[in-house]
Amino acid sequence: VPMRYYIYNHLAAHLFGFVSNINAEEYQDKKNSGYHMNDLIGKDGVEKVWEEVLRGQDGGKQVEVNALGEEIRILGDKSAIPGKSIVLTIDANLQKNAEELLERQIQESNKLGIPAKGGAVVVVDVRNGAVLALASKPDFDPNIFAGGISSSDWAKLTSDNRNPLTNRAIQNSYPPGSVFKIVTVSAALAEGVTTATEVVDDKGVYYLEGWAFYGWEKNC
Repeated sequence: VPMRYYIYNHLAAHLFGFVSNINAEEYQDKKNSGYHMNDLIGKDGVEKVWEEVLRGQDGGKQVEVNALGEEIRILGDKSAIPGKSIVLTIDANLQKNAEELLERQIQESNKLGIPAKGGAVVVVDVRNGAVLALASKPDFDPNIFAGGISSSDWAKLTSDNRNPLTNRAIQNSYPPGSVFKIVTVSAALAEGVTTATEVVDDKGVYYLEGWAFYGWEKNC
């Protein structure tokens, strides 16, 4: 019986996703593709998106036995076909550092009285768009799903108000914050509507075609 084992445990848990027992709806949808009722199937992340590539095909033997259950001869033998490998653009060391720094920042924020249930970090190679790290905290150990998750582990995950199963990098919406200024300035420079030496006097509000766009502090 094939069994997933995530050797780095929590590392990149939201990115990799997890496998678990196929449910009734999934079975009805995939039973004609060789899936069985007790199969494991990708439920989230890379495991779900690349399920058909990673899965492979089952093998088996058709054996003739006597009344005692002893093998007489093999009537048919079909070799299993292993799933294909995929190579991600994720940098393992960068992913590890991103997760450690994110966890540290969450803890420091809480110590300072700034409530922080979690956070996310995404690192992209601006030259080609490759995702080098994608971290989300809090997280979970996908190994607890691999053999069928226990009711106690499931209850622990789903009752946690920090929502550890949520991938904050792609499943939540947040104000972009000042880091988005890099994007707008880069676009303005590329379009030639500003220069690297232009000085803008921020009055706290910008008027455009009758609309007023205020800064974070409306009265500044």
